[in-house]
Amino acid sequence: MNWRKNNWKSNGGGKPINGSAFGGLVKGLRIEDFGKRSILRNPLIGEMLHRAGYIEKMGTGISKMRNLMKNAGLMEPVFDFNGFFSVKFMRPGRGNVPVISRQKFIFELIGKKGKITTKDVLSYLKVSEKTVKRDFAYLRKNGLVKRAGSDKKGYYVLAAGQQNIHAGKSPSRRQKGGAE
Repeated sequence: MNWRKNNWKSNGGGKPINGSAFGGLVKGLRIEDFGKRSILRNPLIGEMLHRAGYIEKMGTGISKMRNLMKNAGLMEPVFDFNGFFSVKFMRPGRGNVPVISRQKFIFELIGKKGKITTKDVLSYLKVSEKTVKRDFAYLRKNGLVKRAGSDKKGYYVLAAGQQNIHAGKSPSRRQKGGAE
């Protein structure tokens, strides 16, 4: 399997880690059985790798991977089978970022409208422009939204791969400023 590390940064920025292999799903394995049933592409090589200790127990890797990610509080890996077999691991924090309800509202508004400006948010919320800019900065820092356009006519859009977040407690007192 080939692994790509796309712009991984320890500060929470960057893209997911992707792995891919030629061949798609093994012949005879249906998508709905993926991770529940195991069929070896090459049983001789599989048996050799098992005996050499490179395969822990045949047929347990996908479910083990899903459980480990879940137990660590991370998003489940995303699998794709179109021509290649690929897996995408979302970086820590993506989908698990604590946000307050106002930030969730901003995120969902971008999802509905496609793009928004600071002025758009101010027309919906009774908070200061400084508060909205601080919320955008927090959402950007955590890879949930990105800014596009010029300094004067710029706007915010969802970052690649973002679809949903859940409101929770904010990590710092500063994030709680203004109305939630």
